[in-house]
Amino acid sequence: MGKGWAGVALSRLGRVQEAIRVFKGVIQEAHLCVEAFVGLANAHRAIGERRVALDLLRQATLIQPTSPLLQAALGKIALHEGNIPLLPKRTARPLSIPVAAVSSSTVIMLAWLPVCR
Repeated sequence: MGKGWAGVALSRLGRVQEAIRVFKGVIQEAHLCVEAFVGLANAHRAIGERRVALDLLRQATLIQPTSPLLQAALGKIALHEGNIPLLPKRTARPLSIPVAAVSSSTVIMLAWLPVCR
């Protein structure tokens, strides 16, 4: 089991600052680990750092924009916070997910969080 699972466990135990350190370590070791970016974004969002969370998710879209885990995380933010531009500014047209288009299955996908090894 990868180190990222420790970050998931710490987040669920409410030890978010420790989880943030773990996820940052995973990202340093595996720069292309979308799961770690999503875990780190979720941890920042849990402590109210919405802008940091969005920036991390935007970085992850540059790595693997079609990741179901990433799309679910972006969908969750759109569901809770309304329409927001989700891709970095250098894209031709920013993606925006209307709240009405997000289904309950999008939120359920968040329960599945594989973490890079």
